[in-house]
Amino acid sequence: FEKAPLKVDMNEFVKGKKFAGLKKFNLHNNFRDDYKQREALAYSLYKRAGLPASRTSYANVYVSGRYKGIYTIVEHVDKTYLSNYLPSSRGSLYKGNQDHVRGEVIVKEGTITAYDEFRKNATGANLDEYVNLRNYLKLIAIDIIVEDWDSYAYKSWNFYIYHEYKSQLLNFIPWDHNFAFDVQEIY
Repeated sequence: FEKAPLKVDMNEFVKGKKFAGLKKFNLHNNFRDDYKQREALAYSLYKRAGLPASRTSYANVYVSGRYKGIYTIVEHVDKTYLSNYLPSSRGSLYKGNQDHVRGEVIVKEGTITAYDEFRKNATGANLDEYVNLRNYLKLIAIDIIVEDWDSYAYKSWNFYIYHEYKSQLLNFIPWDHNFAFDVQEIY
């Protein structure tokens, strides 16, 4: 990519630093989005549906004094995010596999136990025993509405799942919607 996405870690060199309450945030490059609106608009729809979704904003980004362009600032999914949007941050956080292996996850926090139980035992009849079903169905519906072919609903890519300690349920969290409203890729 001519303009690579970036991750900013406020604690990389000095511990305890935050920016707008965040330890980390992402600078997404608005890949193939001439109007730089797709990702922010998609996240706003998830939020309007009452789902946990990253806050977004925009930034003119300079690296070593050289202008790199307009980026979308996207709140990073980590313990800070979980404590802001979910009842507890004491669970396990999983991220969809970056190698695009359908349904596989990488453990970001905690253990794989809850996800393994879900994969082995969940069926259509008992899904509500493992998943926050109300939010899951909203997420799938919005993935379809924004036509993000690179999302969980279409290819099971680009998502986080959080096993929340208090409810003992999996919560699917939207992530990486730079292909939202990109209808040419779906059809």
